[in-house]
Amino acid sequence: MILARRVALAKWGMIEGISDEEALRLAMDADLRVENGQLSLWQCGDGGEPECSEVALALAAAMNHLSGIQLVLLREERLQELGMSWQPTKGRTPIVTLQDLHLTAQLGEAAIRRSLALEIRRAVADGRWRSYSRSAVKTMLVAALSEGRLESSDLSQSVWTRIRGSVLEEESR
Repeated sequence: MILARRVALAKWGMIEGISDEEALRLAMDADLRVENGQLSLWQCGDGGEPECSEVALALAAAMNHLSGIQLVLLREERLQELGMSWQPTKGRTPIVTLQDLHLTAQLGEAAIRRSLALEIRRAVADGRWRSYSRSAVKTMLVAALSEGRLESSDLSQSVWTRIRGSVLEEESR
């Protein structure tokens, strides 16, 4: 099983002018924010495009502002080797059929968080990631609305304002 985490890919490489350790700390602070030692992950099947697109859609439907989405793809067995554990929880997305793809990971100690950060950096360097442009995210949301998987009232006002014209255009076809 592949598990996905939303990240900003550019933050996970080496940054000229700062130490490797400092670059890793900055990436961790930006993308591995935890609440009560818990981190959000999404099940992504075998990491293929249909499964990852569904995760991106789940995240997009819950966004406050329309933006691109970047996912790092992590191997379940590798995360278990690092000492991570998780449990199924309902994901924060208005698309009910996608809520069960969500997992809440228990990070516990700082060493596990650092090991996870190193694993994310390795996955990014190895090309185990998916990136969806703002335009692709918009297209996903419009399709979900036209298929009845999502209601306009489920979206933030900002996102709805950005995609409303495309939805009306799609409906008029």
